[in-house]
Amino acid sequence: MALRRCTYPLPCAEDVVCEVSLKEDGLCVGKDAVVYINLKNKCSSPRSVTLYSQAAATYYTGVRKTFLKRDQRCIELKASECRPLEWSLSYDEYKEHLVDHTSLMLNLFGHVAQTKQVLATQYNFRLRTPDLVIAPVSDAVLGQEVPVKITFQNPLPCVLKNSVFRFVGLGQHA
Repeated sequence: MALRRCTYPLPCAEDVVCEVSLKEDGLCVGKDAVVYINLKNKCSSPRSVTLYSQAAATYYTGVRKTFLKRDQRCIELKASECRPLEWSLSYDEYKEHLVDHTSLMLNLFGHVAQTKQVLATQYNFRLRTPDLVIAPVSDAVLGQEVPVKITFQNPLPCVLKNSVFRFVGLGQHA
């Protein structure tokens, strides 16, 4: 029996780490989507990273509808440097392509020149829609109807026309 050595490339050290995050309050539909990419060089030597990004609108199942934006960056990291990068997708770039749950997917992939390390991550996120604020108009009494006031803040930079809101719940009357 023969032993095959080096059939698969040996894993290289992860000198550079790539992490993706959002602001604490998330992203809202109608505004530019800004995502933060944090590149961290865990090595005591400088590293050159080529990072490719690709954004897509997706259905709630995660299936891609269409690509929205592709770009490439070359980043020079000093020894032990942590570099935050801002990546943005403007409202105009995504507004015509959103579907059902306003889901987007960001794929990041790249490589480190000195070590040939491969970087790859996928980040899925939703654009938040505004909350409906429901407040009683008068005091509630057990067993009696209570009129409510419903407030909606339009998040889009355009006027909504022919909009319909449907409310479903036990005991509701129109």
